[in-house]
Amino acid sequence: MANSDIQAELSRSENQIELLQNENKALKEGIQDRSLAIRQLEDALSSQEMESRSLKADLSRLEDDQMKSLYNLRDRHESERLKQAAYYEEKLHSFQDDHDQELLRNEKFLKDRHDQHERELSNQKAMHEETIHTLYEEHKREFSKQESKHQKTLQDLRDKHALDVAKEKQEAKAMSEETGDSIRQLTDSELKIQFQKLKLLVQVITEPFNLGAVSVPQDSQLDHTGFIQRKGKNMLRFLLRSLVWERIVDGFFSAPFGFGAFGSGDGKRVLIELYWSWRSLFAHHGGAGAGTGTGSLDIFSRSKDANRWRSATFSSIMSAVRDAKKSPVDGDEPAPLTPYAMNQAKVETDILKVFEEITTAEAVDQIKDKVSEIACLAGELALEVGVHRANVGLLLLSSGESVQIGQDFVDCEDGHGAQGDLETVDLLVCPQLFKIGDGRGEGSPSTPKSICPGEVYPVRFMPA
Repeated sequence: MANSDIQAELSRSENQIELLQNENKALKEGIQDRSLAIRQLEDALSSQEMESRSLKADLSRLEDDQMKSLYNLRDRHESERLKQAAYYEEKLHSFQDDHDQELLRNEKFLKDRHDQHERELSNQKAMHEETIHTLYEEHKREFSKQESKHQKTLQDLRDKHALDVAKEKQEAKAMSEETGDSIRQLTDSELKIQFQKLKLLVQVITEPFNLGAVSVPQDSQLDHTGFIQRKGKNMLRFLLRSLVWERIVDGFFSAPFGFGAFGSGDGKRVLIELYWSWRSLFAHHGGAGAGTGTGSLDIFSRSKDANRWRSATFSSIMSAVRDAKKSPVDGDEPAPLTPYAMNQAKVETDILKVFEEITTAEAVDQIKDKVSEIACLAGELALEVGVHRANVGLLLLSSGESVQIGQDFVDCEDGHGAQGDLETVDLLVCPQLFKIGDGRGEGSPSTPKSICPGEVYPVRFMPA
């Protein structure tokens, strides 16, 4: 190795030694600093330990002081509690004595008031009995007056009715002699009586007293106009009457001049075909004129001969119907149901379905006989309409129509109370029985005559 290399290596070694010496010096200084810091920490720790012992001593003294204070407070509280207990016990005894005294005073007061009330009640009872006796005597006198007045009015009505019946019988007899036949048609009074019987039966079966608990389901189609929702359950009887009459009209009066007596379906078709068979005997009617529609029945509004045929036809039908109602002879088989009987049974079923939806089965059973009577009476009235040579029928009104309260229609609640008033129909409760003409063709009256007014429930506006 050359001397220059050795010198260079030696120089590097010296430099490293110098670096190591410097690092060693720095380490010594760091150790000295740490030693100093440790001594300072030890001094601080010693100082804190002394402070901790001092704080513990102070805490112990405070705990002793608090315990002494607590014992003192407990003793004072117990002493105060005993004083308060004695005070309130004394007050309680005082209140009890006052209460007993007040109770005695109240009992005496109540007894005095009771005695006074008994005396007043006895006096009032005597006065009341005297007043009742006076009112009773006045009522007897007033009732006697009203009874006499009623009997006179009733007798006047009977006399008037007898005159009307005699007049109508005379007119019917004259008409029968004029037409040259012996078929008897009902007078206006007889038509009115039969219609009123039917109307009364409908009212009887729809009275709430005869139906028990009733309710109309919210989804029911019976009240499709919402009448009960608007007017309340107390008006249910009017809705039921309207529904019963709908079924009566559909079953027996769906066509004019009695041609709806067998119903609105096949039964009516049979009667219309019978009519066209009769017409074909004396005239040719084809194309647009012939058919089974009710529009072709207008001839009965103007033809005397047509009405004579109609009257005779329905008279024979009525005789056959009445014969069919007679009990079969012993051993005979019951005859099959006629179209008229089948239609009558259908009307009964349709009416009963209304009540089956709103009341109990027991209530429905109780009105079945009345419903059967209604169907029978309505069917007979429909046949009488066919027998009658005049245009007799039922007039219906729809919700929203205007009607004048009077001879044609009355308020179902107020009767003729609103006589002459123009009302809007909310519900048709009962149709009107009317008559047009006399069936004698030319010269026959054309103005409708009200035989028995119908009933409507008018639109009533609630006060603001």
